[in-house]
Amino acid sequence: MQSNITSRQIEIIDAAGKILTKLGICGLTIKNLAKELQFSESAIYRHFKSKNEIIMEMLHYLAENLEDI
Repeated sequence: MQSNITSRQIEIIDAAGKILTKLGICGLTIKNLAKELQFSESAIYRHFKSKNEIIMEMLHYLAENLEDI
């Protein structure tokens, strides 16, 4: 696992993956992500600067952990 990613960020990435699977890229919004996690939108922004950053980190995380997945 990547050493600089927090367990909360992994939780956000996992939720983003679920939303992408269900609703596609247009359904992945900070609002939907916050609702899925039962967080405030501002709580998401404490861990990631933007939706794009979440997606990029998700891709890096998946690439680094592909064998485990």
